[in-house]
This record gives sequence, C-alpha cells and structure tokens, in this order.
Amino acid sequence: MKMLLGLVAPTSGRVQMLGEPFSQRSAKRVLPRVGSLIESPSFYGHLTGRENLDIVRRIKGAPTTAVDAALETVRLTQAAKKLAKEYSLGMKQRLGIAMALLGSPELLILDEPTNGLDPAGIHEIRELIKSLPRTHGLTVIVSSHLLSEIEQMADTIGIINQGRMLYQGSLSGLEDAGRLVLTLEDAEQAAAMLRAQGWQIEQVQGREVTLPVYEDKHIPQLVSSMVNAGVGIYRVEIRRRSLEETFLELTERAQTVQVAA
Repeated sequence: MKMLLGLVAPTSGRVQMLGEPFSQRSAKRVLPRVGSLIESPSFYGHLTGRENLDIVRRIKGAPTTAVDAALETVRLTQAAKKLAKEYSLGMKQRLGIAMALLGSPELLILDEPTNGLDPAGIHEIRELIKSLPRTHGLTVIVSSHLLSEIEQMADTIGIINQGRMLYQGSLSGLEDAGRLVLTLEDAEQAAAMLRAQGWQIEQVQGREVTLPVYEDKHIPQLVSSMVNAGVGIYRVEIRRRSLEETFLELTERAQTVQVAA
C-alpha cells in the first residue's frame, strides 16, 4: 500500500494507479484522486477534530463545506469541537477516514482500519467502510489480518503470501459447495442406516455425520428416514469453509510447492 502511494519504492516491477503508470511525474496527477489511512491517523491532539480537518482541507484545496460533509459521513459532527487527544480510539480512526475523504477521492486506501478496536468499534468502522462505495461512489481497498472482517466487508479480495498474489477475484469465487453436517444422538448408528439406504457418507466424527450437499428436495426425505428409525436429531446444517480456512489452505499449498521446487 505504501508503494501504491509512492511512500516506498518497489525493488522491481511497476505500479499502476487509476489507469496510468505511477511515477514521480504522474504522482501530482494521481495522488489528489486518492485518499489514504496507513497504519494509524496523524493529527494534532491540542486541536479539535474540526480544526484538524480544516488543516487537511486547505492542503488539499477542498471547499470549506467539505469539512462538515466529512464529519457527517463518519458521524463525528457532535464531537467536532472536542480536542482530538480526547477522542476514543474508534473516534480517532473515524477522524483519520474523514481526513482521507477530503478532496472527494476516487480511491480510498485503508491499512488495518479496525486494528486495536473493541468489538463495538470494529462493527462501527466496518459499517462505515461498507457504506462508502454506495454513498460516495468510490472504490475502497482495505488490508486486514482479521479475515472474518474482510469476509463481511469485501466483495472482491486478493490473498497475498510472501509478496505473491495467490488469488484475486470475487469472494464468492472462493466459496465451496460446503458439506451437509448432521449432529445426532448416535452418529454411528445413523451413518450405518443411511449407508444402507444409499446415502453417501463422507465422515463420521463424534456426534456428527458429514454428507455431500444434496438438493433441498432430498433433505426432508433424509430427516424423515432418521426420525422413523428413532434417531435423535440435534442439528442439520450446511457448513462451508471460512475465508480464514481458505487462506490457510492456499498459503500452505504455496509453501509446499516452493519447498518441492
């Protein structure tokens, strides 16, 4: 992300931003179209939130009305006159995002925007980020090690391992069909009965029996056969891999390939 903003020079390769190669010459045209929050926001603690935003506004050449609009977007209007040093961590993150939004960028780059926040703060920042493409018509690039958050936030993802892109595409492109998991009173007995009836059993572990995902129209028949046989059924669910599980599988596979090579 620092390379995308010209803060770090790549050792090899090229960077392209907003449709054109990024260089010292093009940076003056490209960077005004980009907003960013890298690591943690920088501000003057002895100034209010509004005063901090006004400094950035003047640097970016944005109109005075942009400050009020940014405060409203990140829901800091009521705290605009409060000293920035008195802000909570979540409020500081929102102030940083407000600074990045000044100048009406086409692209917003956020590095670990929920880092260090409590669950309520994470939820607040997540919902704010999700709303920005709809309310401001911009693209948001987010980096995070909290894959459960990315799963709830992004529609297009990239998985990077040791500097190499292992996957880039839609989140749905990583989703598998999942498995049908039955939690039962007696898994071994139920599995034997289902096999005898022609159902495909993939695994029996503890009180769980795992099958392939059958069409919905077959599920009532499956459940009825176990109820009629007196099998106690606690739960019937389709279980899919999480993004974290997919990430671990892809990175472990890449490391195996590297070792083999």
